[in-house]
Amino acid sequence: VTLQATFIAMQSLWAGPWFTRVLGLSPAQSAQALLVLNVVLMLAYLSLGWAMPRLAARGWSTLSVTVVGALAMMGAQAVIVLAEGRWAWLAWLPFAVGVTVFTPVQTHVSLTFRGSLTGRAFSAFNMMIFVGIFFTQWLFGVLVDVLGHHAGLDPALAFRAALAAWLGLQVIAFLVMVGWRVSPPGGQSAAL
Repeated sequence: VTLQATFIAMQSLWAGPWFTRVLGLSPAQSAQALLVLNVVLMLAYLSLGWAMPRLAARGWSTLSVTVVGALAMMGAQAVIVLAEGRWAWLAWLPFAVGVTVFTPVQTHVSLTFRGSLTGRAFSAFNMMIFVGIFFTQWLFGVLVDVLGHHAGLDPALAFRAALAAWLGLQVIAFLVMVGWRVSPPGGQSAAL
């Protein structure tokens, strides 16, 4: 939830301000970068739909694919925190590609719970994502304000520090995701 909610919160609310306030792009340049970001995201979802059955046939589990995507997302965010210059917005593209791997997690959820609980599990999963998006959008803004107005950081540095802190939270969530195992009905454990 932490990783997926972070991308959606950034893409839907904070990418535009990042492009203008941190990277110094004009509003028109920011809009063009956002368009490219969303086209890449759409193409990545289509590509994942094509690739997942082929990866599964080669023995890749949902968790394995998710781990690779999560690592790509976190690596891209580390670059985003540090990158400067007119073309630094390109670091957001692997961030968008990486998030797509969380889509097959819903299938994993359906295999983890008994059939009679699948609908409730999906609802709970989706509710957690939406609540996570809301809190990420809100708390990221609070953190930027606290770092900027109260700690006296310049706006670009406040954004970078806030994303670095958020990245730390994602690393912790990632370690939990990799280390925590839930056995689906039938006793098969999820394995990397």
